[in-house]
Amino acid sequence: MLEKHRNIIDFTLSSLLRRKSKNAALVIVYTLVVALLASVMFFTQSLREEAMLVLRGAPDMVVQKLIAGRFDLIRLLI
Repeated sequence: MLEKHRNIIDFTLSSLLRRKSKNAALVIVYTLVVALLASVMFFTQSLREEAMLVLRGAPDMVVQKLIAGRFDLIRLLI
């Protein structure tokens, strides 16, 4: 099976070895792009999970009273 494709493999390898610096630069750039995208995706996922953990225990509605721009206690009329 390998003998059938030997010419194509030889041509590909010789072509890659002819332009070593260009191919190395492309590999480095692609590696950096993939690493950057992966880190952004991991960071976004961790923020989502952390928000879900925090909001899981939070109440559905919060009633607050503002007096002069500050929060004040609300008297309960029972």
